[in-house]
Amino acid sequence: ARTKARAWREDFNTRRPHSSLGYLTPTEFAVRSAASVRPTASLQQHCESLIPIPQPNLS
Repeated sequence: ARTKARAWREDFNTRRPHSSLGYLTPTEFAVRSAASVRPTASLQQHCESLIPIPQPNLS
């Protein structure tokens, strides 16, 4: 039962589209949200090792 519950939770929380997220999966929503947010210098400094923050290509 635990294995089935874990599989359902994994599917629901990562792969299943949610209407409240514009029919995106939670993973897709998180990626798109992270790409649209520019962290402050202090947040970036403290969280760089925890959250990969894409840097703009200025070349």
